[in-house]
Amino acid sequence: MAYEKGEGGSNVEAIQRNVDQYVKSNFGGGQAQDKSAKGAPSKETRFIVEKLQIRNGKVRIAGVAGKDAEVALPPVNMSNLGKSRGGSTGAEIASIVVKQMTQAAIAAAARALAQEGANRAKEAAKGRLLGR
Repeated sequence: MAYEKGEGGSNVEAIQRNVDQYVKSNFGGGQAQDKSAKGAPSKETRFIVEKLQIRNGKVRIAGVAGKDAEVALPPVNMSNLGKSRGGSTGAEIASIVVKQMTQAAIAAAARALAQEGANRAKEAAKGRLLGR
């Protein structure tokens, strides 16, 4: 996954907005409900995901210190997705998973950028102390 920050936010946040919009327009008041209103009941498959773990993810952060940096994502653990609602559609579960991955990527990128800033400040202070 690549993380790039721009004026309107990050590309990862844009992906999340697109997924949310897709789910909303196709499963939350869009055409799917219109079809069922015309008398053709829609039997959407619903799922309960008891446990989901995503490990060993990496995010590439563009333009850190003039180059790209790769940062490990923390493990993402989720359980009982859709259970409280009697099941969720695949799109709803995908939206939840993408949201968790988005939050993990943003947090990892923020930590990496903060560390890079601290490293630069440390090197600058060291240079001043040594008269460089």
